[in-house]
Amino acid sequence: MATLTPVQPGQLITADFMNSLIGAIGALQTAVAQLSGNTSTGTISVPSVFGRTFAQAKAIFATPTLQLTIGGVVDVNGVAYAVNGTQGANNLVIGQFPQPGTLVAPGTSVNLVLAATSGSVAQAPVITSTDVASQQVTATLRIFGQNFAPLFSDNVVKFNGVQALVSALSSISTLIVTVPAGIPGAPVKPTDPPLPSVTVTVQTPAGTSAQSTTITVTAPPAAPTPVVQSIQETPGVVGQAMHIVLANFPAQPTINSVLFDTISVAGASTAIAAGAGGTFIVTVTVPAGITGVTQSGSSRAAVPIVVTANGAALASFPENLTHL
Repeated sequence: MATLTPVQPGQLITADFMNSLIGAIGALQTAVAQLSGNTSTGTISVPSVFGRTFAQAKAIFATPTLQLTIGGVVDVNGVAYAVNGTQGANNLVIGQFPQPGTLVAPGTSVNLVLAATSGSVAQAPVITSTDVASQQVTATLRIFGQNFAPLFSDNVVKFNGVQALVSALSSISTLIVTVPAGIPGAPVKPTDPPLPSVTVTVQTPAGTSAQSTTITVTAPPAAPTPVVQSIQETPGVVGQAMHIVLANFPAQPTINSVLFDTISVAGASTAIAAGAGGTFIVTVTVPAGITGVTQSGSSRAAVPIVVTANGAALASFPENLTHL
């Protein structure tokens, strides 16, 4: 495989570099194909099976040279069909994804939509189980069953009547949902007791699950404690900038002070990772006058540094300091 030299900011990307990159990607594709037992390279154009019967579509995709498979199969009423079964063999294909002519990798699954069999009626959803018996508020739960709606947003999942968010990664046999906040009696704080026997129901355009299931809803996880994660300069140098990395702040912290042993100085933080559990860099100048680091050439190991953020002092973080 070609060796690539990283491009620096502002540097021109040459034709030689792009050709090397293309060659490296091609070599990687070949290596992955060989590891998976598929020696074919490149992409495959998805054939059109519109207007074919389901049986004819299966015969087309079974062609050894095609290297594509059939994934999920449902009719317009949401009734699912087994790929290897005989049900719906004469139903016409009226939709497929990816669309005909799409270039895909070998082994890609193509999902089909069939015309409905005469008398075909979508069945109400059936819940058979969940992946766990208890789950935290705002955590992910998988619900297994049958006859879930093919379009994820057509599935309405409720926990004791409170609607949950359904993931787009759900399928007709598995719903991936987020245990909602706001369930009456459910824990709110990490120290609250769990709520047992929470009823989970699924509703689709075809009806509501006749048999529900229950889980225990447990408390949400405690927020991580804000900490000093690391110091980028080792050792720190008196009179020069020091960058202190803070972690686990849900919003940009207010830096009240940075204490070097007994000397307090001001500092300002800059976000380097947004969102909950955010990471921030505090920029501060290492002050003069620290005991043991007052003369040129002197140094001191494990000087305690404490950052006070949002009015709370974080744990002492010892660092080596030197005076040039």
